[in-house]
Amino acid sequence: MAICKNLVLAAGLLLAGRPLDAQAVRGELVESVGGRPVAGAFVVLLDAAGKQAGGGFTDAAGAFLVQAPGPGSYSLRAERVGFAAARSPALRLGAGETVTHGLEMGSRAVQLEGLVVQAEKRRCAALAQAGEATAALWEEARKALGAAAWTESRRRFRYTIQRHVRTLDVALRVQAEEGERLTGFAGSPFVSVPAERLAREGFSRQEGDSTAYFAPDAAVLLSDEFLDTHCFRVQPGEGETRALVGLAFEPVRGRGLPDVRGALWLDPGSAELRHLEFEYTGLELRGATSRLGGRVEFERLPSGEWIVPRWRIRVPVVGADTLKVGANHFERRRMAGIREAAGEVLEVRSLAGELIRSTQRASLAGVVFDSTRLAPLAGAQVRLAGTAVEARTDAEGRFRIADVSEGRFSVVFSHPRADSLEYSAPPMTVDLRRGADNEVGLALPPLATVLAARCSPAERRAGTGVVAGTVRAEGAPPPPGTPVLLTWGAAGTAPAGRAVAWTDAGGRYVACAV
Repeated sequence: MAICKNLVLAAGLLLAGRPLDAQAVRGELVESVGGRPVAGAFVVLLDAAGKQAGGGFTDAAGAFLVQAPGPGSYSLRAERVGFAAARSPALRLGAGETVTHGLEMGSRAVQLEGLVVQAEKRRCAALAQAGEATAALWEEARKALGAAAWTESRRRFRYTIQRHVRTLDVALRVQAEEGERLTGFAGSPFVSVPAERLAREGFSRQEGDSTAYFAPDAAVLLSDEFLDTHCFRVQPGEGETRALVGLAFEPVRGRGLPDVRGALWLDPGSAELRHLEFEYTGLELRGATSRLGGRVEFERLPSGEWIVPRWRIRVPVVGADTLKVGANHFERRRMAGIREAAGEVLEVRSLAGELIRSTQRASLAGVVFDSTRLAPLAGAQVRLAGTAVEARTDAEGRFRIADVSEGRFSVVFSHPRADSLEYSAPPMTVDLRRGADNEVGLALPPLATVLAARCSPAERRAGTGVVAGTVRAEGAPPPPGTPVLLTWGAAGTAPAGRAVAWTDAGGRYVACAV
C-alpha cells in the first residue's frame, strides 16, 4: 500500500470476476480414518511446475470443483490449517474435460505447542536453513495467507467496510479523522506494489516532495523475493500475544534499504493465523519510529474461506529541525506526528444476501455531572476530539456513543453553564476497544476550582492561594468590573499584603496569588 503526503488509500471494490474455464477437477475430500467429509478445506490446483493454477474450498459435504486454465497435467493439494496436507498424483486434463478424483486427509492435528521452547535460542535464518519449528510455523501461516489471497480474488461475498484516515500525535491520540463506509465486492484491503520492486527499491521511497510507504500484503509475504530478503525465527509471545506463538521476520543482514520487520502470530492450539504485525526499518528519522508500521488481522469463516476483517497502517508526519554548526545550517528530519489508514469489515454477506458475519464495534457511555450545582448536567455535548462523533446528555446527564472504530481518543464536553463560567474542561484520554464496556465519568468541577482555573501558573506560585467568591448588591450582581479589595496579615497588625480583583457579569471574582 502506498501512503504519501495525502495518504492515498488503494483499497478497492472488484467489479468483475474471472470467467470460468471448461477444464476442471471435481471430487470429495474425506478423513482417512472414518471417511468423514472435510468441510472448508482449500483445494489447490498445481500445474506441472508446481505453481498454483486454480483453487477452491470444499463444501459441507467435502465436495470441491476446481477450474483449470487450460488442458494439461495438474495435481491437487488439499490444505486445512492445523492438519497435514493431502496430495494427488498427476492428473491429465484434456480440453473441456472434467476429471473426478477423491482425496483423503489425515485427522491428526499439527502440534505447535512447545515450538517456542525448542527454538528460543535459534538465530534468524532463511527458511531454507531454518529449523523444524520455524518451518512448521511457516507452513501453517502459508496456508492461511494463500487461502486469504484466493478468497480476496473471488466475487463470493458482499462486504460492508468502514475505512478511516486519522492524524495522530506521537502518543497515538486521535487529532483528526475522516471516514467513509463502503459496500460492495471487496478485494484486498490494501494493494502493495510487486514483490520484486520492494526487494529492489525497499518499502519506502521519495516521490517528489512526498514519501511513499508500502505494506506487505499476502502476495508479497508468499513471494520468493520476500523469502529471499528476510530471515525467520520462532518468537514467544508476551502481553497481548502471550497466548500465541510468533513467526518473526526481519531483513537479512547487510540489506541497506528501508524495509519491514515483524511477526506472524498463530494460535498454538488450532494453528490458525491470527494477525500480522510489522514496523518499518531504516527510515533515518528521529522519534518513536517503532509506532510506525501496521497490523493485519486474519479470520476463518465457517465455510473455510479466510478474510482480512481489520487492518491498520501508520506512517510518519515528518517535521524538520534546523541545526546551526558554525556558519552552516543543517536540517534534521523528525517524526512530528502519525498518519493512520485503517479499515474494518462490518458485515459479510453471501451473494444471496445472507448474513455470514458481523462486527461489534466500540462504544462509549458515561455521565456528565455539574459539581457547581451538585446535579447531573443535562444537555451537555460530548465529543471525541478531532472527529464528527458526538452525543448529548439526557436529563440524568447520561450519554452513549455507539458504532465507533477502536482507538485512543480525547473526550471533551461543552455546555452553556461551562461557557457562562468561562471554563473549558480538559480532555480525558480513553482507549476504546471493540466489544468492551468503555465508560467514563466527566464533570464540571466545583465553582472554586472553576474560578481558580482562571489564574495562570505564574500567578499560582508556591506559598500563595486563590480566593474566589460572588458579590451581591441587593440580591443582584454589581456592574461588571466592580473592584474587590482583599488584604491579609496577622490580627491587630498592618496588612501584610493586598490584592485587587474585579467582578464579572455574574458578580464573580477571582483573586490570584493571595
